[in-house]
Amino acid sequence: MSAPALVGIDISSIRGWRDRITRTPSVCATAFTREEMSWAEGSPLRYARLWTVKEAVLKALGSGFDGVGWRGAEVCPGPTWPGGVRLPPSAGDAHRLAPWWSASTVVGGHAVTVVLRGGLAARCAVALRPLREVTDRGARRRAASAAARAAAADAARLLGRPRPLSWGVADSGAPVARSASGREFVLSLSHDDRLAGAVVVDSDQGNRRRDRPSLHALPVGLSLRFIPLVVDYGGSRLDAAR
Repeated sequence: MSAPALVGIDISSIRGWRDRITRTPSVCATAFTREEMSWAEGSPLRYARLWTVKEAVLKALGSGFDGVGWRGAEVCPGPTWPGGVRLPPSAGDAHRLAPWWSASTVVGGHAVTVVLRGGLAARCAVALRPLREVTDRGARRRAASAAARAAAADAARLLGRPRPLSWGVADSGAPVARSASGREFVLSLSHDDRLAGAVVVDSDQGNRRRDRPSLHALPVGLSLRFIPLVVDYGGSRLDAAR
């Protein structure tokens, strides 16, 4: 039985990490392992990149940090970023041998990471939207949520699909967008500081098999390409890959 497509996106503000480190230096030891901190060398950019990988993988699995913990998901940088992620054996995934893919970039002072667990036939689209500064916390949260959903609509159009008309949850627990015809698309949303974004997956089995899943992106000029990601559930896959 083939593994269903799972997807996650996370956006993390570099300025936000700089402020956290300045305000509460102990946050790094709370959120990252010793090896991650050694790789980061105190850089807010590197901490933001590490965080987006952790968050995107756990979003894709649908667990978040519950039962895993911030340091329980450990990024192990390799020759190509991000290399791999080590999870505890308790991390839930019924398809542990399914391939994983990741794509990362930095946009407007934000680290962005997209991960996909699924087959080579999947087509993905990522769309990003800037957020304006809003001082009221509630208004800011509503504006960010609306921008992330608008980004999901942009991503769906990139795949040649109609604008999502409704939102729901798949049997797997993953968030989905539904078109007027009832077709569902697995997706993930994220926002932080001045940027919101979404990734949408079309895993139509009629899609042509490739050497890697395809990835389309907005705005024009945004460069993202999937590379293999090793996810190690407490075993030796990651050490062997390195």
